[in-house]
Amino acid sequence: MGDNRNNSGSMGKNESKNNPAANPNWPDFKGKAVVGGVSYWISGWVKKGDDGSKWMSLSFKEKDSATAGDVPSGEAKAEDLF
Repeated sequence: MGDNRNNSGSMGKNESKNNPAANPNWPDFKGKAVVGGVSYWISGWVKKGDDGSKWMSLSFKEKDSATAGDVPSGEAKAEDLF
């Protein structure tokens, strides 16, 4: 994932989640964003609504407060997003 400009970000598929030892609560996607000049890690989970529609739940964490285990990994192809 490339550098982000202010008020933008990017996410990629969390390849670590494919590991058999992976925790099922780990995010499906991870990435980074810069908002208001502050850098954030982004975590995303694909959810399924009662009507079968898919949507994504997001969590943002300031990079300065992140731990080493929060570093994003992997890039997603467009067809892998959902």
